This record gives sequence, C-alpha cells and structure tokens, in this order.
Amino acid sequence: MAARGGRRRRGARVAGSIGGAGGRRAARGGGGWAGRGRTPGSTGEIGQPVIIGGSMETGSYLLVGTSSGAETFFSTAHGSGRTMSRTKARKQWQGRQLQRDLEERGIYVRSTSWAGLAEEAGAAYKNIDEVIAATERAGISKPVARFTPIGNVKG
Repeated sequence: MAARGGRRRRGARVAGSIGGAGGRRAARGGGGWAGRGRTPGSTGEIGQPVIIGGSMETGSYLLVGTSSGAETFFSTAHGSGRTMSRTKARKQWQGRQLQRDLEERGIYVRSTSWAGLAEEAGAAYKNIDEVIAATERAGISKPVARFTPIGNVKG
C-alpha cells in the first residue's frame, strides 16, 4: 500500500533509496514529503544526512542539510551527473582495460559486461568535488565525509 511514492512494509514507512523516489520527511514532526536528493535541515542540530554519489572511480560524499535549504525545499544534488552519453562512453573506453586500470589503483570491479563497465567510466561523469562545492556555496548542504571507492559491482 503506497502513498505519494513511499512503500509500506509491515506497517512501517520505507523511504526511497538515494537518488530514488522519496518517502515521508522526518523533519518538523514528519510533515511534508521528501523526494530525490531531499535533505530536511531541521532534523536535530545538524540536518538530515544524504549520500551524493560520484563515479565508480572518484567516490561519494556524505552531506547534511542546512536550515537555509528551505529555500530549495530541502533539495540537493542526487549525484554528480553525466558529462556524456552511455553510447559515447562505450566508444571512448574499453571495459576490460578500465577494469585493469582501476584495479592497479586499488579499486576492484566486477561487471556483467565490458560494455556496461565502459559506460560507467569516471570521466563520463562530472567532477564530484565541484558538484559538492557548488551545493555548499549555495548553502543547501554541507559535506561531512568523502568516501573513496575500494570496490564496485556493475550489472
């Protein structure tokens, strides 16, 4: 039984996954609805945590919302975003070589196809550090931690 994008499991509301459809917002006594990339700023003193994904090469960030995030309805980026199409990425990179290059850097990758791996090459995405800096400059979220990739499963 779903209401406004959330899913019910055994009577409990389950919020959507990072970058997916949202669930009930916890801020201000549970009022309102959160969606993709939402970061309610009034959950405690530090704001609602959210993970913003980069690429399989660059890693991700943990952020918290801010009170000034109300100006954007507590919405923030939900990922670094692509700089090129999957088709162009497949033409530019070879999945098998990309896997070797990543493993030389200590990032272990498993994929169901070489083409699928090539689509996810790090250079096919915007620079996650620049995306996070933009959200911080805009005052809608603050970085807490940067996660460095050690492994990826694509498929």
